Amino acid sequence: MKVKKRTRVLVAVLMVAVAALVAGVFGGLFSGGDSLDGITDIDTLRVKLKEKVSSGELTEMQARFRLAEAMAAARVQARQRQRPELTAEQRRMGAELRAQVERGELTREEAREKWNEAMKKAETAQPGEERR
Repeated sequence: MKVKKRTRVLVAVLMVAVAALVAGVFGGLFSGGDSLDGITDIDTLRVKLKEKVSSGELTEMQARFRLAEAMAAARVQARQRQRPELTAEQRRMGAELRAQVERGELTREEAREKWNEAMKKAETAQPGEERR
């Protein structure tokens, strides 16, 4: 039976996803209290990992897992820094818009437009000025 290229690609992507999941779940087995724990710069970590692999302290696979963990953590931190802190009023508005969409009073697109308009107004409001 001939397997289509699309199926092979899908299987390959799924295998990578499973490997990433396993690395996330079991990655802690490869990281321990050593000199790499405090390094936050990815380039510095790469250099240190190469040194540890060369000296035999880590296998290449362990080093790859450690690097993948650090890169994933860096992405999470970057996303958290980009995410603006919502006010109580903004959270209430978001909940109300979601409820209106669920009730069929607004489409998702209409709700998104209202949300984006409110966020633009909030960005341009002066400090101390009411944000509505």
